Amino acid sequence: MTAIEVSNVPPDDPRKVSNGLMKLHQSAILRLTAGLTLASSLAGTSLAHAATPRATPQPGGSCPKVGKTYTVDGRGTLTCKKVKGKLRWTSPDGSSSGSQGGSASGSQGGSASCKAPAGLVRSSAVPFGTRAPGFLISPEDHSYGSAAAIKAKGFNAVNTSFLMPYNTQGELDFSRYGGKAAWLCGLARGLASAKKAGLVVLVEGEVQAANAQRDVEPGPVPTALRAKLADQLTSLMPDLASLLEQYKVEYFAPLGESEKWLGVDVTQANSPKWVAATKQNYRGKVFAQPFTGIPGQEAFGPLGITPNLTGLDALGIVFGDWNCSANSVAYTDAYVSAARSQGIGTILLSELGGSTKPTDAVAAQSCMQSVVDRYGARATGVLFMDNPRNMPGAQLVEGQRPETFVLGLKGYGPFDPTKIANARWAAGTQEGSPTVTLFTGA
Repeated sequence: MTAIEVSNVPPDDPRKVSNGLMKLHQSAILRLTAGLTLASSLAGTSLAHAATPRATPQPGGSCPKVGKTYTVDGRGTLTCKKVKGKLRWTSPDGSSSGSQGGSASGSQGGSASCKAPAGLVRSSAVPFGTRAPGFLISPEDHSYGSAAAIKAKGFNAVNTSFLMPYNTQGELDFSRYGGKAAWLCGLARGLASAKKAGLVVLVEGEVQAANAQRDVEPGPVPTALRAKLADQLTSLMPDLASLLEQYKVEYFAPLGESEKWLGVDVTQANSPKWVAATKQNYRGKVFAQPFTGIPGQEAFGPLGITPNLTGLDALGIVFGDWNCSANSVAYTDAYVSAARSQGIGTILLSELGGSTKPTDAVAAQSCMQSVVDRYGARATGVLFMDNPRNMPGAQLVEGQRPETFVLGLKGYGPFDPTKIANARWAAGTQEGSPTVTLFTGA
C-alpha cells in the first residue's frame, strides 16, 4: 500500500505542535518568575507571605467559607462545604476524607490504601471515545466535563494521562502532591469516576520536572538524568500497577511517547523492564503509545530503528497529522510492522487527530477515515484527540465533527451497535463518502 503526499507541510501543521497540554505561550512569562514563585506556590504559600508557610488544603481539612475552591495537583479542585455541621474541604467525588474509600500515608514512598469501590470489572469492549490527557485530574478542562457525560453521549472509553515528577537528581519526587501515597490516591479518585461510569479506561504515564509549570507540555529529560530516572520508573511500576489492578483499568502505558522524553536508547533498554515490573501486579493490557515524530526528531521512525516491544500486549498508534503526509504514514507503518512481527495482536488508534483544528476539513475527513481503515481500528478501537478547552485553536470533540465520526465508527464494533448511519466524518446529519483519496493500493 502506498501513500500519496497531498500537500507540503504548512506553517500551522499540527505535527509541529505536540499533542499535549499546551500552554507554551505562557511558559516564557512563567520562567521569568521561576524559583521563588514556583517554590512558594508548590509549598502552598503566597509571594506576599512567603515567610509564613501555610498548609495545603486536604480533603476533610477545615476550610474558611462555603463555596470557596482550591485546586490541588493530584486531587483536582477541592470545594469548601458544610459536612456534619463543620466546614470541610471536599474532593470532586464528594468525599471529605483524605482518600477514595480509604486512607493514605503522606510520606514520600509510603504505600496507598485507597480502596477501590466494590463491583468494578475489567471490560473486554472495544474502546471508542476521547483522548483527553488531563481528564484523570481535571475532567472539566475537556469536552463533556465528566465520565458520566462521556458515557451518556454514547462513547464507552477515555484515554488519559498522569504526571510522574522528577527532581534535579533524576529521582521521582512526589512532594508537591504530599508524597507518593497521596499521589496514588489522587489518581484513584479519577479512576473511580471513570470506572463507575462504565468506561473502558486507557491511561499513560508522563514524566515532568518537579519544578515545572504543570499545564505545559512535558519536555525532554536532561540526558544526564535519563538512566537514573528510567530505573526509578521501574521501581515505581509494581505499586502503580497494584492500584491500576484494583480499579480494573483496561489499558496501561507505563510511559507514553517515552522516546520523546528519555530518548530512543534509554527507551530500548528500559521498556521491557517497565513492562515486566508492571505485570507483577497488573492483569490488564500493557501497551505502548509511541511518538511518531517528523524528520529530524528523535523517534524510532525518523531514525529508522526498530523498537523493542518485548512483553507488550498492545500498540496504541498516535496519529495527529491531518494531511496524512508520506512520512507520517511511513513511520506509523514501520511501528505497526514491528509490533506485528513481535507478536502484538492488538493495534488501536489511541490518539487520533491533531491538537489544533485542521485548515482543510475535507482533506482531514478523508485522512482520518483512511487511517482508521488502514490499521483496522474499527475492530480494535479509536480515541479521538480532545484538547483542553482553553488551548488556542484547540480541536475538541463535543458537538463537533469528531464526535459524529467516532460515534459512527463505534457502530462497526462487535458490541453495542448504534443507529448512527454516517460512519464518515461529517457535520451534523450530512452523509456521503470522502471526496479525496489519500491512500492507494491494496
